[in-house]
Amino acid sequence: MTSFYLYILDQFDRKTAMQYVANVGGICKNGITKDINYYGTSKLGGYQMSLENMITNIFQDIITDMELPTGSLYIHSNKGKGKETSKSLCISNPEYPKISHKSNIQTKSAVILNMLSINEKIELVIKNAQFKTLTVPTEATIKVVNSDMVFTHVVFEKVNQGLYDYIKENTICCINNYEFSDTFGCCSLYTECSNAKRCLHENKLYAKACYYRKNLESGHIFYGEMENSL
Repeated sequence: MTSFYLYILDQFDRKTAMQYVANVGGICKNGITKDINYYGTSKLGGYQMSLENMITNIFQDIITDMELPTGSLYIHSNKGKGKETSKSLCISNPEYPKISHKSNIQTKSAVILNMLSINEKIELVIKNAQFKTLTVPTEATIKVVNSDMVFTHVVFEKVNQGLYDYIKENTICCINNYEFSDTFGCCSLYTECSNAKRCLHENKLYAKACYYRKNLESGHIFYGEMENSL
């Protein structure tokens, strides 16, 4: 099925817009054909949908690359007085072991960053400790908020690739430093993990609480065929 979206391109030029579509698996045509479906002409709707879809696509790539549980990264809408005030990009640690009769409800385990859209500018609100570990893109500016001692406010004048790359870097950074509250020594796969020299647990977020995983990542193998540090 071919779809047609008509929006005013004041955020980027046509070539950049076509590249964004290609980045999420779309194919851009140079003309209109009879099999096209029309989905609307809202400038604001197109702008917001594009941003959220791109972030969702980034999340899916990270989930695949880092072998995370399905649905472990998501966008949460923050509301006040019935209206959306901001969005939070979140990590949800799915229930483990999964209880089959319970619904898989996403609950905030950690907030990667908060995101506001103000006059078509995008403001990212990032924890200071996390902010200091990453390089701010040249197209972004730091907004001074003297009353906020906990977060750094990073502003992008418009949606661009630098914004997406920065969101991805923050997400990966947050996952790498994620700590599950209930720690444990190892799981029943300790021998298989030792032989593979890496964690094989099916829930990589839950396995962040495994002490033996940290030894494996440091090259210290206590069991199995690859034992080296008894």
